[in-house]
Amino acid sequence: TPPDLARGDRPVSESVYRLRWTAEDANGDALRYTVQAREAGEGAWFVLASDLTDPQWTWDTNAVGDGRYQVRIVASDGPDNP
Repeated sequence: TPPDLARGDRPVSESVYRLRWTAEDANGDALRYTVQAREAGEGAWFVLASDLTDPQWTWDTNAVGDGRYQVRIVASDGPDNP
């Protein structure tokens, strides 16, 4: 599920956001996550973090330019399925 500000994924400060999500694999494989972002309305996604095993990550947005961004989480069960 995407980050949900109503659920408590609120800014830690003006520029730091704690992102949390839930995911499950139908046959119980371990999941690894990649956090990606893009400027709203743009086509290219860029990687913020990868190979995460915990379904949460803290983003310090000072590392990107001003503007609105979309975030997506990509889950993979690749380690359990070589």
